[in-house]
Amino acid sequence: MTQIIKSILNQGERIGWRALLMQGLVTYSQPLYQRWFRKQQVPWNISTKQLLNYPMHSLGRELGEFLKKYNFSLMAQFESHDVFHVLLGYKPAVLDEARMQYCLLGSGRRSLYTLGTCLIASLIYPDFLLDFKHHYQRGCGLENFSYWDFEAMLSMDIGQVIL
Repeated sequence: MTQIIKSILNQGERIGWRALLMQGLVTYSQPLYQRWFRKQQVPWNISTKQLLNYPMHSLGRELGEFLKKYNFSLMAQFESHDVFHVLLGYKPAVLDEARMQYCLLGSGRRSLYTLGTCLIASLIYPDFLLDFKHHYQRGCGLENFSYWDFEAMLSMDIGQVIL
């Protein structure tokens, strides 16, 4: 079961055709995106258990708590994605994934994955366009942090990781 399906079930989100379509698109596009666009990204090779050994209130510990709460593990070469959830406070549910990508777009992230997710979410959830605009505007108030070296920041107090 993929992490997004787990998150839908964890959040009690009503599984409608739109959520299933978004989940399917992510499931099939992620390996392709990883192979073509993330091949130079070095995996962190760190477990949830190791993250939970970081000091309280550190980025690493908060990331470990997030992963534990949702019964996830870090996906190789996509570790920063879960850090975005921790720093921005978005839950791993379909609509929150779209909201987070809009926020990242607003902050300056211009990856194919972010742009594609925003475009597809806009087409599938046209009734949420004003909501997505709000999250985009939230991102406009942030600096572009999407290329920070989060692995090097795991021991930092989360309060020092200012967005």
